[in-house]
Amino acid sequence: MTRDEALRILGLESNATLADAKKAYRDLVKVIHPDKDPSPGAKQRFILVQDAYEVITNQQMRDQSSSAEKARQEREREERERQKREAREQKERKRREKERVERERQEKARKEQKDREAHTIGYFERGVENYELEQYVDAIKDFDAAIGLKPDFVDAYYWRAGAKNELKQYGAAIQDYDDVIRLDPDNDDAYYWRAEAKYGLGRYGAAVQDYTELIRLDSYNADTYYYWRGRAKYELKQYSASIEDFDAAIGLDFGADDYYYWRGSAKYRLKQFPSAVQDYDEAIRLNSDYVDAYYWRGRAKYELKQYSAAIQDYDEAIKLKPDNVFAFYYRGWANYNLKQYTAAIQDYDEVIRLKSDYADAYYWRGKSTYELKQHDAAIQDYDEAIKLKPGYAVFHYYRGWAHHSVNQHATAIQDYDEAIRLKPDYADAYYWRGRSKLELNLYADSLEDFAKAIRLNQNHVADYPQILDYLNQVKEELKEEARFEAHRHYERGWENSLAGQYAAAVADYDEAIRLYPGYADAYRERGEVKLFRLNLYADALADFNEAIECEGEGTDHADPAYVYYCRGRALHQLGKFDAAIDDYDETLNLANDGDVYDYYGYHEIHDGYFDVYYNRAEAKFILGRFADAIADYDEAIAHPPHGFGYERDMENVYYKRGVAKFRLRQFADAIVDYNEAIRRNEDYYRGLLEHMKLRFKPENSDAYYNRGRARYKLGHYADAVKDFNKTIRVELVSRIAYVYRTFRKELP
Repeated sequence: MTRDEALRILGLESNATLADAKKAYRDLVKVIHPDKDPSPGAKQRFILVQDAYEVITNQQMRDQSSSAEKARQEREREERERQKREAREQKERKRREKERVERERQEKARKEQKDREAHTIGYFERGVENYELEQYVDAIKDFDAAIGLKPDFVDAYYWRAGAKNELKQYGAAIQDYDDVIRLDPDNDDAYYWRAEAKYGLGRYGAAVQDYTELIRLDSYNADTYYYWRGRAKYELKQYSASIEDFDAAIGLDFGADDYYYWRGSAKYRLKQFPSAVQDYDEAIRLNSDYVDAYYWRGRAKYELKQYSAAIQDYDEAIKLKPDNVFAFYYRGWANYNLKQYTAAIQDYDEVIRLKSDYADAYYWRGKSTYELKQHDAAIQDYDEAIKLKPGYAVFHYYRGWAHHSVNQHATAIQDYDEAIRLKPDYADAYYWRGRSKLELNLYADSLEDFAKAIRLNQNHVADYPQILDYLNQVKEELKEEARFEAHRHYERGWENSLAGQYAAAVADYDEAIRLYPGYADAYRERGEVKLFRLNLYADALADFNEAIECEGEGTDHADPAYVYYCRGRALHQLGKFDAAIDDYDETLNLANDGDVYDYYGYHEIHDGYFDVYYNRAEAKFILGRFADAIADYDEAIAHPPHGFGYERDMENVYYKRGVAKFRLRQFADAIVDYNEAIRRNEDYYRGLLEHMKLRFKPENSDAYYNRGRARYKLGHYADAVKDFNKTIRVELVSRIAYVYRTFRKELP
């Protein structure tokens, strides 16, 4: 249904409004509503009227909505345009405001810059004024303010550095000069003063670099820079290099007194004293009031031993500077060397007046008064010097001299002790301490000190021959005393050994050797106790070695042959059989007088040294040298021992010779020796049993046994059986005999 159709249904014209449609609809509804119109078709007509009304109202609403949307859109467009316009206007206003603010800021900045520059210049100029007035702290504050306002203000850095230099704030000054050079790399003044600051701080190597750069930058003033570079090298102890710089400075300006003075000082350090004097001469020619040049020329002349000329220079230095302590001090040295001790004392008096804590002045005044034999005054001066500088060995040494001179030897020794403690290689202190000890009859101690002095300084040997001769006599006396005391311990050790007190004996021999290290008898006797009584074979061997090394020094009755015999026995016990045989050989070579003493000290073995041959045979036997052993057993038999108990020794020789022959398969000869061993055994036990009143006869079981073996080897079996039976029967009897032999001293 169209709008026009809907209007016709409602009975309206095409130009009817929505209000007209509403009125027409209401009027029709009142008539055609089904509740009001009962006629057929009323409901369809009512629905048709409703539809028409809805078409008209819906259309109207759409039209209104479209118009409203358009109006809204138009309003929005207009709003956007308005906002854009306002934004443009706002932006323009901001731009104009910004331009205004910037103009004002720039104007203010120009004004502030102008004011700041005015203030910067004002601070800087005031700082310069303060600097000129030597008000360096205030000057630095002004320069700080100027630099704070203008960080690249080169002149402010430069002047601030100068003020810091004047205040000796060299480290801070160097930092400012660094900034000056950073901002102005060719600023030679900054290099110069930075070098001065580094010099003031003792940074001489860095100062040398700056002076080198200055020589490059400013050749016009090169002489000054060479001079100061030479000074810096001087402080670095590069004296030869400093002389080269002073030479260059003098070559550019030969009229500068300082150049000659410092070149002379460098030559002085190199001990070129004549050349140094020439430079000091030139410095004095250019400047007749040059105090230091007079002083150091005096020092150079002193080193050349021109003491009188040195004194003249010190006189000039003192005339120009009356309080010149060092000129007085070194003039005192020169007077001392000229033996003008009174004049030297006057100089040191003046030094002490000017500088009361000058320890060396007291020391030299003490030496001068000592030379005048004013010993008490010298001691007082040394006391004062030591009080001021207690760690100086030479002060104690010379005070010791002074005490020695007034016979205060114990006090002198205390001083020498302290000097040696402070300086352990002080030869003169050892020598004079020895002199003082000698005066106190401390001979051993004085001998030790003189020996030490000679070891440290061979000049003492030539300088003091009389004392050395005397001390040699003292040394011999002391040695004789030690020998006598050692012999007392030796005799007591021997008595203790005889009494069976072996540990006590060893202790006595130890003391004898300690007192007299070359005591061969003590070594031998101690070795015998260790060997034969204590079974300390290795210790015994060491003692016999010492006895042999002593070459008989201190022996009373020791036979060297017997010492070798004992050492052989020790080696024998230690299983060193070849070495033992060598010592037995040496025993026989040395013992050409027919006597070898045993370990009791006085018991003499006559006629060929039975023990030596027997023990050498035993060693050879153990080594399997049976033929050589038999030869030694033969010698032992040819030189039989004497005295109680030696019958058994001869029995053993025959028995062992028989065993050796048995080993060589000389069975018949072996039987002969076994027979002799058995015979001697029977003779020994026959006498022993008679002494014991026994009614049975002991026999030698070993001899029977070995004779049985030999008879068996020869096929004499019946005789062999008899010997073996006897071997079995005699064991008990042999043991009884052994007991008697062991304890025979205790038997009645």
